[in-house]
Amino acid sequence: MARRPAGPLPLLYHRSGDMATQRQIEANRRNARRSTGPRTAGGKARASRNAAKGRLLPCRMLIPGESRHEYDALLRTLERNLKPHDAIEGALVRQIADAEWRLNRAVNLETGILSERFDTVRKFRDVPLDRHLDDSQRTKLFGGVLIQDAGADALSKLSRYETRLSRRYFTALARLEALQDRRRKRHRKSAKKSTKKK
Repeated sequence: MARRPAGPLPLLYHRSGDMATQRQIEANRRNARRSTGPRTAGGKARASRNAAKGRLLPCRMLIPGESRHEYDALLRTLERNLKPHDAIEGALVRQIADAEWRLNRAVNLETGILSERFDTVRKFRDVPLDRHLDDSQRTKLFGGVLIQDAGADALSKLSRYETRLSRRYFTALARLEALQDRRRKRHRKSAKKSTKKK
């Protein structure tokens, strides 16, 4: 990941549109260093929802029949468990939620593909759909499903899709954990400095 070079940003503006002075830039940096963010539970809860206000992706991502309410519940659960601290961590939590949602969808698609193929093979082999199958019969029929699918490539495509989503999920989770770990280390370091000063 590319890092921003140290030093002042080249264009910092006042509301009037004039360029900020070096003294104003330094005062802004000092104020930013002193800022600890929200302190009350209510303030922290509001701040954790800041990144979720512009959530446009899930609307595009949901397909007909999927519940926005269930997606939002998943996202809230992940936000509560992963505790994003800022907009970047919030975006990573949304990436994790999106990947998990799509992985669940892929499992449902796989079940649908296999069930459809299974029924087709049962009909082709004259095995009644309502007949209970023992393990060896079921294994043989699933073998027939996989042989039938070899030309269609649907399951291998779905498998690649699941692999890609799984990688996206764990990459976002690793990034989030790394950011949170750095934040905790900075917090411990500043806490040690403040106790040494006393």
